[in-house]
Amino acid sequence: MRPVRLELEGFTAFRTPTVVDFEGVDLFALTGATGSGKTSVLDGMVFALYGNVPRLADQRTVVPVIAQGMAEARVRLDFTIGAEAFTATRIVRRTKGGGGNTAEARLESGGEVLAGTADEVTAAVTQRLGLSYEHFTKCVVLPQGEFARFLHDKPAARQDLLISLLDLGVYAEMADLAGKQSTRAKADVNVLEARLRDAAHATPEAVAALESRVERFTALVADLDAAAPELAGLAGDAEAIARDVARTAEEAALLGGVRVPSGLGALHDRLATATSALAEAATELAATEAAVTTAEGRLSGLGDRADLVRLLDAHDRGAALQERRVKGEVVVAERRVDVVAATEALTAATASLDAARAGEEEVAAAHRAHAVRADLVVGEECPVCLQTVATIPSGKAPAALSKAKAVQEKAERELRAATDARGAAEKALAIATATLEALDTDLAEISGQLSGAPDRGAIQRALDDHVAAIAAVESGRRAMQEARVRHTVALDARAGCAADEQAARDAYEDARDALAALKPPARKRASVTLLEEWSVLVEWAEREADARQALARELEEKSAAIAAQLHSRIAGLANRCADADLVVPEGGEPIACAREALGRARADHDALAARAAEAESMRVELAAVEAERELAHGLALHLNATHFEKWLLDEAMTALADGATDLLRTLSGDQYSLRVDPKNGSFVVVDHRNADEIRSARTLSGGETFLASLALALALADRIASLAARGAARLESIFLDEGFGTLDPDTLDVVASAIEELGASGRLVGVASHAAELAERLPVRFEVRRSGNASTVERIDR
Repeated sequence: MRPVRLELEGFTAFRTPTVVDFEGVDLFALTGATGSGKTSVLDGMVFALYGNVPRLADQRTVVPVIAQGMAEARVRLDFTIGAEAFTATRIVRRTKGGGGNTAEARLESGGEVLAGTADEVTAAVTQRLGLSYEHFTKCVVLPQGEFARFLHDKPAARQDLLISLLDLGVYAEMADLAGKQSTRAKADVNVLEARLRDAAHATPEAVAALESRVERFTALVADLDAAAPELAGLAGDAEAIARDVARTAEEAALLGGVRVPSGLGALHDRLATATSALAEAATELAATEAAVTTAEGRLSGLGDRADLVRLLDAHDRGAALQERRVKGEVVVAERRVDVVAATEALTAATASLDAARAGEEEVAAAHRAHAVRADLVVGEECPVCLQTVATIPSGKAPAALSKAKAVQEKAERELRAATDARGAAEKALAIATATLEALDTDLAEISGQLSGAPDRGAIQRALDDHVAAIAAVESGRRAMQEARVRHTVALDARAGCAADEQAARDAYEDARDALAALKPPARKRASVTLLEEWSVLVEWAEREADARQALARELEEKSAAIAAQLHSRIAGLANRCADADLVVPEGGEPIACAREALGRARADHDALAARAAEAESMRVELAAVEAERELAHGLALHLNATHFEKWLLDEAMTALADGATDLLRTLSGDQYSLRVDPKNGSFVVVDHRNADEIRSARTLSGGETFLASLALALALADRIASLAARGAARLESIFLDEGFGTLDPDTLDVVASAIEELGASGRLVGVASHAAELAERLPVRFEVRRSGNASTVERIDR
C-alpha cells in the first residue's frame, strides 16, 4: 500500500479541511511541536483503511477522533496497491447518547464502488493488502508505544503475521489440492473398474452369436418383402373403405345437428317495437333542438350583456363621485379659512419678535459695561482702555438683561410655531384642492362614458331581459340533453334488436356454408321469412341424414370381409416368423415385426462390438489414472508433514534476524546482533562487548530496544518480498513514529542513512520525529503547526 493523498476534516487536531499530498514522495518527515498532530496524520491513514486508531485503548470506539465541539470527522485516503488505484473514505458522527456512528464508509476504484459499509471496507482492504489491522500496525505503520511489538511478540503471534505476509498458506493449499486430486483420481479408478465390470459380457463369443441372429432375420425380411404387395393391396382397400365409413358418419352427424333456432318469432316483435320507439325519440329531439335555437336567437338579439353591466357601473360610480365632490368643496373651504387664520397669527408673532428684539437692545445699551466684562480675558488688552487685563471684575448680570433675553426667546419660539402652523394649513389646503380636482377629472371621464347612453332604469330593465333569456336557453338545453339521452337509449335498443336479427341470419348462413359440400336446396324468393328458410333447410337435412346412415352400414359390411381376408394372410406369415424364432404379438404385422427385430439385432451387435472396444480403452485409461493417483497421494503426504511449515517459518525468522543484525551492529557500534532462540522461537541479542553473551531482547534498555526494533522493522520491510512463497508484492510503505529524539548524533546519523537507503529502493518511508537533524536530511518535510485549537500541515520540498 502506497498513500497518494490524505484529506482530513474534523479529525483530532485538524478541524478545518487539511490535505497531505504524498505525490512523488519516497522519503519524508513529519515534524512539529508535541501535541501539534503529527501522529494524527498516521492515525488518519490507518482509520481510513481499517476504521481503527492505534493509540486508542478501546478499538471498539473511535469517537475521541472527532475534534472537540464538532459533530463529525471525515477522512479520505487515495492510495495504490501495485498499479491499482483506490480511494477509502470514512465518516464518524457523534450520536445523541454520546457514542459514535461509523457506518458511513466507502472503497472505490476506477469509478466503481467496491464496498459501501464500514465492515465491508475493512474486509476489502484486508483482503487486498493481505494484512489485518493488527498485522498492518506491526509492519507498515509502527505507532507510538507499539514500535517494539514485533520484537517482543510471542512466537505464535509473529508466526501468524509471517504466514500472512509470506503467503505460506500456499503450501497448505498445495497439500489440500494434492489431496483433492488424489481423491478425484481414486474416484475415477473406482468408476473405471465399475465400468469394466459392466462390460464383462462383451466377449467375442457373444459378438459372434449376435452376427448369426442378424443373418437369420435378414433372410426372414426378404421372404416377407415378397408378400408385401398383396398385403399392401388388402390394407389399402381396408383403409379406403374405413375413410368412406368415417366420412359418411361425419356427414350424417352434421346433417342431424341442423335445428331451427328458438325465439325467431319473438325477435320480429321486439324489432318492430324498438323501431317505433326510436322514431318517437327522434321527433322529440328535433323539437327540443328547435326550441333551443329560438331561445339562443332571442338572447343574441338583446345585445352584449357586458356593455350593459359597464354602463350600469358607470352610473353608480358617477353618483358616488358626485357625492364625494360635494364633501370635497366643503373641505377646501374649511382649509382656506385655516390658512387665513394661520397667516394672521404669523403676522402677530413677527411683530412680537420685533418688539422683543428692540427691548433687548435697549436693556443691553443700558448695561453695556456688563456686556464688555463678559468678553474680557486675563493677559489680553481691554477693548475700551487698551490696558492689559490683570483681573476680571466680578458681578452678576442685571435682572433686566436676563428678562429681556427671556422675552426675546419666547417670541422666537412663538414665531417658529406660527410658521409651522401656516405651512401645515397650506399643505392641507393643497391636498384638499388636489383631491377635488381628481374628482372633477373622474366625473368628466364618467360623463364621457355615459354620453348618449340610456338612463339607469332602462339599463336595469335590459339586464333583467338578459337574465330571463339566459334562463330560457338553459332550460331548453336541459330538455334537449334529456331528449338526446332518450334518443341514444332507443337507438341502442334498436341496434341490439338489429344485431340479434343479424346474428340469426349469420347462423343460418353458417349452417348453409357448413352443408355447402352436400349441396343443400336452393334459396326461396326474397319475400320468404327467415323462419321459413330455416324450416326448408331442416327438412332437407333430415332426409339426407337417413340416406347417409344406410350407406354407412353397407360400407361397414364390406370392410369386415376385407379385414377377414387380410387377417388370414397375416396368420400364415406369422407361422413363417415362428420358424425364424420371431414372436409376432397378436394383431401385429409380421413384416413390421421382422424389420424391427432385424434393426434391434443389428443395433445389439454394433453396441456389443463397440462395448468390447471401449473396455479395452478403459483398461489403458485405468493404468494412467492409477499412476496419477499415486503421484498426488505422495505429494499430499509430503506437504502435510508436521514440521514443514515450522521449518519455513524458522528459515524466515533466521533471515529476518540476519538482515536486522547487519543494521543493528552498525546502529549499536558493533555491540549487538540479533538471533532466534531455537528453543522457544523468541528473539535474543548477542552482546559482543560482554564476551558474546546471549540474552533475551527484553533485557535491552529503552534506547537499545528502539534500535533493535528499528533494525527489525527495516529488515522486515526490506526482505519480505524475497521471503514470500509466491513472490508476493513487497511492502510498499513503512511509517515510523517513535524514539528518534532520544538518539545521540552519531547513532541518529546511522539511522538516517539506513532510512535513506530503504527509501532509495522505491519504497515510501515516513518518520514522525522531533529530531531536526533527521528531518533536514530527508527530501520532503511535512510541518504540522498548531494555532489555537486547530492544526495545519505544510509540505516543504528540499
